[in-house]
Formats: sequence, C-alpha cells, structure tokens
Amino acid sequence: MNKKCVLLFSGGLDSTLVAYILNEQKIDFLPFNLKTPFCQCNASKRCQNIITELNIKIHTELSDKSFLDLVKKPKFGYGSAMNPCLDCKIYLFKKAKEYMLKTGATFVATGEVLSQRDMSQHMWQLKKIETESGLKELVLRPLSAKLLPETLPEKEKIVDREKLYSIHGKRRTEQIKLAQKFGLQNVSTGCGCLLADKNYTTKIKDFFANFTDYDIEDAILIRFGRHFYFKGTKI
Repeated sequence: MNKKCVLLFSGGLDSTLVAYILNEQKIDFLPFNLKTPFCQCNASKRCQNIITELNIKIHTELSDKSFLDLVKKPKFGYGSAMNPCLDCKIYLFKKAKEYMLKTGATFVATGEVLSQRDMSQHMWQLKKIETESGLKELVLRPLSAKLLPETLPEKEKIVDREKLYSIHGKRRTEQIKLAQKFGLQNVSTGCGCLLADKNYTTKIKDFFANFTDYDIEDAILIRFGRHFYFKGTKI
C-alpha cells in the first residue's frame, strides 16, 4: 500500500478539510468529482483559492445512463423525495474505485461525517457502501476516523490515526473550528441535490413514466422551462 489516494471532492467544507488533513500528513491525494444532472455544485468554481494553495487538479467525470436507471429504480429506496442517497453513494464509490485502480492509488478518502446525513452516513450505511462498492477497509474518513473501525491505510501506518478526528452529527461546529485552524474562509458547507426538490422530481417522475429511451442530456433538459404535452409529444 502506498501514500496515494483518491479524494472524493465536492469543494464543500468537509471534503476541503480532508484535503488539508491529507496534505498535512503528506498523502498524495487525487481529487475526484463525479458530476450528475442533479447536483448543483461546481467544485472548481467553489474553491479556486484552495486549488491554488494546495496545487491540486480536480478530475471530473460525468455520470452515465446507468445512473439514471439507478435513480428510476434504486435498490435501497428513496429519501423524503426522490433522492436515492445510499444507491448514489455506492455508485460514486464504484467510480472512485475505478479511478483508484487506473491511477495506482491504494485507498479512497472522503469528507463523510458519522451520522451527519440520515440516508447515507449512519454506521451501517457506511459499512454497506464499502461492501457494495468493493472497498472494504479502503475508505478513510478522516473527520470521523476515531469513531470508526481502523482502515487498512491506518493499520499499515500509511496514515497516522492519532492525527485524525472524531466528529459526528449534523452540526458543523467542529468543522468550522478546524477550518479556522487551517486558515480557511468562506468555504461552502454544502450544495443542493435536485432529487430532493419536489418540484423537479414531479417532472422527472413524469418523464420516467412516459419514456424508456433517455440519456443524461434529457435529465439536464428537464431542469428548465415549463412542461406540457401536445398530441402525445412532451414539450
């Protein structure tokens, strides 16, 4: 195992903090950002100062049609709207694993915080994500590491567990303190997912119900304008 990892990077507060934590431990991390039609984040635009300071380059990939099929029929169900959070995370980690193998990295790091999100960040869900994505013991979560089982990079002393953290829950108090320690300012705490927006999900439910031939571009187009049918054609 080497000191090279893939960092799941949205440009939000949690993943940004992990970038600084890994940098502090001299881990060679590769920022990985998966773009879906439903995410309203732009990692590169959100953190230009951080990119410059740490001299990082974000690798961005676009989701494919298989992701839309997942949204249409998720294995682990939906949240309050049409958000298949657990299935989405598993898809993301599978893509990160592909990138890890391609680049010669040996583990994945993420800004996930234990119990921060009800649909994907409780203990059993974190374990399920690792198992389903084929990354058992290879997912390092530096912000909550001391509350979680040791990962392989910790066991092999690639990462110093004592310099990791025990943050949990929905409040961002500890993350904000940590951001101050690293001298970070104006870092976004998160961004929205359209699948949790009931106005948008009404449109995509209608689309899935009436069309079987679709692609990523269709899901993007649905975000705009007013929708109606005329003689069987969706306009």
